[in-house]
Amino acid sequence: MLAILSREVDSLSNEMKKRCRLSKEDYNMGHLLETYTEVQKKRAPNSYRNNLHYLKYYVFPFFFEVKDCERLDDWPLHYEAFTEWLESSAFLLQKPDQLISFNSKNHCIRALNTFMRILHRKNFIAHFTVCPQFPSYRLKEKSVDDIVRPSEMERIYQRLIMENHDEIALYYRLLFFTGMRFNEALGLSLGDVFSGRLHEKSFHKKLRSHGLKYFGYLVIDSQPARRRLAKDATGHVPRKPLKGRKKIDEKSARVIPVIDQTLWVHLARYYNESLRYYRQKLWGEDLKDYLLFNNITSTSSTDLNRICARLSIPYRSWHCLRHSRATYLIGQTGGDFLLVRMWLGHKSQAVLEKYNHLYQSIVRDAKKGKLLRPKPIKSD
Repeated sequence: MLAILSREVDSLSNEMKKRCRLSKEDYNMGHLLETYTEVQKKRAPNSYRNNLHYLKYYVFPFFFEVKDCERLDDWPLHYEAFTEWLESSAFLLQKPDQLISFNSKNHCIRALNTFMRILHRKNFIAHFTVCPQFPSYRLKEKSVDDIVRPSEMERIYQRLIMENHDEIALYYRLLFFTGMRFNEALGLSLGDVFSGRLHEKSFHKKLRSHGLKYFGYLVIDSQPARRRLAKDATGHVPRKPLKGRKKIDEKSARVIPVIDQTLWVHLARYYNESLRYYRQKLWGEDLKDYLLFNNITSTSSTDLNRICARLSIPYRSWHCLRHSRATYLIGQTGGDFLLVRMWLGHKSQAVLEKYNHLYQSIVRDAKKGKLLRPKPIKSD
């Protein structure tokens, strides 16, 4: 991995020198990137590659090409122009006619600030000036329209089964009821599924107090390191920490109750199928290498989109299922933020507050519907 990263840094260094005509007396960009990467790998092992991505494809092209600014100490002079450029000329790599999202724009700014802060700390630049981010109210937030209703989920689930997409159907149901992120669920293995009652009494009592019955539970402490194909050529699943975690250990693990009986029944079936492979030692001794889902690919989103179109249901991304579960949990628990944070792994209280407001919007919309369509009440 270090060799690959080193080659990537060298390649990026050569590309930058060639495009920007950097002399050895000015900056050794390869050395600066190595320094930046070394610090970021320790500080944010899960996301440092994303920062490198934003630096490579947005930050460096603007300052080196658009502004032709080779002196890093002068970059703050162009911060305002950089934010304007992000709004008007920063396009998606795969869709050159579509601007990047506000979230991505802020990711670019954070990558820039982190880069400059580290260079200042290492005495490569004289002063560190923060580039202001876009205000939070401008960020794209989820609305009521992004929430998947239980009735919609059931229709999509049944149609997927009808069209022989059984694994996609169960995966869809899993994300809806657990609120797991797409990549987290992709790494679900024999070592993550447990039957019976939770050993953590406080969590069990919280679920009972809110009337949330569960049939089993999942314990996840990692996710696949590779996004598309979880397994490598040997059948091993390279793993990385969960989002927001620095290590793969018990302290970073998350417990997720399975509150839907249909989901639990079919998860048990998938579990038993993987168990058969484990008994044959098909991929070795590690339970984590025996995944429950092996056929979820990028085309699964295409299949889901097609099913939604046939049912005349708006297509929502897989991640909207997580937003949906968070919103419903806020409503079901009366705003028990501690339980929701334990379940979903959110660190920020502010994020959960957004789901609370979202749930209140759903309630208000529901009440409006009743007022608009009153029905007679039978007295007998």
